[in-house]
Amino acid sequence: MAGISRRKISAYVADGLLAGKGEVIQELAAYLVDEGKAKDAELYVRSIESTLLSRGVAVADIITARELTTEMQQAIEQLIGRETGVEKIELRSRVEPALLGGFRLDLPDARLDASVKHSLDTLRTSKV
Repeated sequence: MAGISRRKISAYVADGLLAGKGEVIQELAAYLVDEGKAKDAELYVRSIESTLLSRGVAVADIITARELTTEMQQAIEQLIGRETGVEKIELRSRVEPALLGGFRLDLPDARLDASVKHSLDTLRTSKV
């Protein structure tokens, strides 16, 4: 993989993951270490997630103030499916009490911040 663009590596890894070849993650990690690019790992992850989205798989992060119920998770997955047009959704969930309420949804190409913290920050900066 030496000397190959991030886009091509992302396509290789995404295609491998879709084919069920989990070892592509180890190959990517070895490449990043061997090439001294470990600090760029997050860039590669985002690029792979964008490539997966273009291939019909949405990888999304949902951050909430409290643990998601099964019903809320299903509703979020339906929202992602409607907005992106994909049928396969990998949802990673994390609790962050500092949001106070609501949620923040991150996709490779979009962010929806419907948190109470964001609303309060917006009010504070607009000096209303």
